[in-house]
Amino acid sequence: MKKSVIRGGHVNNSDPNAPKVITSKKPVGFDTHFWVYTGINGRGYEAFNISVKKSEDGTELILSCKDRNDIVTNEEFLKEVQRIIEKNSLVSLNGSVEYVNGLPPEYQPYWMDVEYDSGETLSFTIPGNPNADWCKDLKKLLCDELVRHGIEDMLPPKEDRQIARFDLKIHKWPYSIWYATIRTQDDDEDKRPVHYLRSVWNKETKESEISDITVIPEDFYENITRLVEETKLRDYSNGKIDFPTGMKSDEVKEDVIGYCAEGISGKQFNTFIYGDEIPDGLRKATDEIKKYIDSVLPKIQ
Repeated sequence: MKKSVIRGGHVNNSDPNAPKVITSKKPVGFDTHFWVYTGINGRGYEAFNISVKKSEDGTELILSCKDRNDIVTNEEFLKEVQRIIEKNSLVSLNGSVEYVNGLPPEYQPYWMDVEYDSGETLSFTIPGNPNADWCKDLKKLLCDELVRHGIEDMLPPKEDRQIARFDLKIHKWPYSIWYATIRTQDDDEDKRPVHYLRSVWNKETKESEISDITVIPEDFYENITRLVEETKLRDYSNGKIDFPTGMKSDEVKEDVIGYCAEGISGKQFNTFIYGDEIPDGLRKATDEIKKYIDSVLPKIQ
């Protein structure tokens, strides 16, 4: 159910006695509101309202989401909701009613209500954070479920999804590894660049250890497109491209992952994350893509 908003300043009506352990693992009803960075509108954020409840005759589970037609889902969807709850330790938020009014929409209150077959409930309202992992997980779950029903409106247009250029940078002390599409004198002006650069810089010795350029294989971007989809790389996009102003990359010893992908439409999606903020899923995704890129570039002696 939708929460009422008290206008003005900080609100804290939390219930300190709300249970922080829920024995049941089987949700039977679910309702939530949150925002996620998607890059699809002027602000780059989109609001999601998702609910699952039984049909009037009790024979089906109905999935509802903002501005979309209701669809029939199943218990597997609610099992995935529970997995996300456990993964992100959301039960620890049970009873929380705390937020700050007057912030931009994507930082306004987020809330979740879950009913379990045992009669237990999970309910919280917290300050909005469109980069929260649980929000990204739920957005992905919703998208996958809609695609399963043949609904692709949450997916970018095909011309955005078909990758025409892909750059990747991975900093792991003391190395900075760069993969980048580049244009050389051999490239036709009216066609996309056909050469690829791999560079490995040692930040400790301040020397280049590898720098090679090769012609991109014919099926290179078809495979990059496939890997981007398979690894859900787009889900980690945050619109950032570099370190904060004033921070020198050679002085940073934390891990860094950044990428910039461009569709044949010219539209880009990108991310830049460093340190403890790097999700395990992003590490695995970029490791898989890096492995493929290295496989088609000249062997390192």
